[in-house]
Amino acid sequence: MRKMLVSDYDGTLYINEEDFNKNIAAVNQFRKNGNLFVIATGRSYQDFINVTRNYHIEYDYVALNAGTCIINSDHEYLITKIIDHSTVTSIYNELIDHPSLLYITCSQNKVLLFSNFEKNVDINNPEICKIILHLLPDEITEAAAIVDDLKTKYNIKAYLLTHDDYIEVEVIPSDCDKSIQVEYLSKLENIDRSNIFTIGDSANDIGMVKQFNGACMTSSLPDLLALNKPMFDSVSDFIKTIEKKL
Repeated sequence: MRKMLVSDYDGTLYINEEDFNKNIAAVNQFRKNGNLFVIATGRSYQDFINVTRNYHIEYDYVALNAGTCIINSDHEYLITKIIDHSTVTSIYNELIDHPSLLYITCSQNKVLLFSNFEKNVDINNPEICKIILHLLPDEITEAAAIVDDLKTKYNIKAYLLTHDDYIEVEVIPSDCDKSIQVEYLSKLENIDRSNIFTIGDSANDIGMVKQFNGACMTSSLPDLLALNKPMFDSVSDFIKTIEKKL
């Protein structure tokens, strides 16, 4: 039976060059054995292309923008979900004066960047699918309050992503999640849930790790580690475990 492996990108598939090369080799062999590989990332299309253009990564699908879009290996869009325009406008007006950088991501190729120093960005693009506010690490209390406030006011999904030198408040459509896109691909490829394996390290990976044969990186955030799923140092190590079940 075919298996499908779904991996987060940053902090999971890619941690450092040495580990990344091992992961790519393991993934390529996994696919040669007749299985499917999916990358599920919070990155936009162009951002993903930029960071992967120098590597030979073989994949069948990529879920972009934390699950708002799916492309196949030919870079054709299969699914695109957007944030309601009135919601985008309201959040923009609410956060535009915040001193941190604010990003608006459109489904196909465009990333709009604006801050309180630059307010001339057109927010009328009909394909806005993600909003990100960057804050400093010592602003985590404020960031959490912003997430709670947005979730109360709007029909969206909002959560925190923490990094070494900044924090992200990420906003996506309410009906989006990496797990939802994994479910979609399982039906598209007719793969039983028992043959789907997922791995990640961050808040936007919780759904897919929880709902399928999930695992987490040893360096995962506390909320993901709290699921008590198997832990691995690398994707290649996870693949070795999956192959034992083939």
